[in-house]
Amino acid sequence: MTAQEAEALPEPKLAEVLAAAVKAKDASLPEALAQSQNKAVARAAKKALYQLKSSGVAVAAPAAPKGEQPKISREVEALPALLSAISGAGERAVFIAKPRAQGPGLETYQAVVHDEAGLVHLERGESTRGKYRRHLEELKKGEPPVLYVPLERALEELGVAWGVSLRTKSPMPQGAEQALNRLGVALVDAWPAIAREPKEPALEARGASLHDEREIQGWVPGEDHLKLLALRLDEVAASPLQLSEAQKREQRMQKAALTAAELTAEERKIYAHRLWRMAELFEASGREEKGHIARAEARLLANEPKAPSRFLERLFEKVVRIAEQSAPPPEGAPLEAPAPKTSPGGLIVP
Repeated sequence: MTAQEAEALPEPKLAEVLAAAVKAKDASLPEALAQSQNKAVARAAKKALYQLKSSGVAVAAPAAPKGEQPKISREVEALPALLSAISGAGERAVFIAKPRAQGPGLETYQAVVHDEAGLVHLERGESTRGKYRRHLEELKKGEPPVLYVPLERALEELGVAWGVSLRTKSPMPQGAEQALNRLGVALVDAWPAIAREPKEPALEARGASLHDEREIQGWVPGEDHLKLLALRLDEVAASPLQLSEAQKREQRMQKAALTAAELTAEERKIYAHRLWRMAELFEASGREEKGHIARAEARLLANEPKAPSRFLERLFEKVVRIAEQSAPPPEGAPLEAPAPKTSPGGLIVP
């Protein structure tokens, strides 16, 4: 099918054709349609190109329409959309600012999306360009870093959350659908599938190191898995066997690995898509190596439901370490002497 023929199709049929191109990993038609004068066609094609790029297909940057010189849009540069890091619960904040349809100033939208509950918060406000620029400067100084993305990328995040809300029948905030339509958000059924590239065992073996990154340090398993692990740790504590503390700790870590291995294929895919999107943030903040590790781990979790994962094992091991730190010392263990009192100058005082 030529680009001209595809451009003449009604929107639902065009969406089917572009979805088939994404599935076939063929970027030629979306690349051609991305140059369309029809904004709806160009927007749909750019979405398909993003999906292809996310699945590892090399795509060309869209060229300017024939007869026009490429323009650098200061509006886009001045008004980037922002995505926060993803929390351990699967939430992410989305912030969008765009010029008001009428009059000066900006419309702002703050949303919170959840990968299992969909769109959980959406608030509209107004601002001025000066206030917005100052807000950007404050965010740049903060930790952890935020991800600056084109508007289309943020709209996709909202579109996926919208689809999750509908599939899970999770209630959206009041007026959310009208706001999404006002923003031009297209409903997205799911994130593009994460294609399985050739195995990368060297990177997969380093998946546990992702927990050293400040954005992932707080990630812990879901409530059901925490309860199951707690029961298993209680079994170790109540064991009638005479075990040393080192042996008990080894058993606790074995329980963590066992619980990690029991995550379902769907649960592993949730973590896969979290890591895939976190890789985007790592790469944008100068941590390309961590981005490569996150993508390799995401491919493993998305495509191999039974493969051991050091990332998941570490997720549960963190809970064991937290429990160990909060537990009272073993019976008979020597008590630590209280730290001596010191004066402001550092001298020990009675």
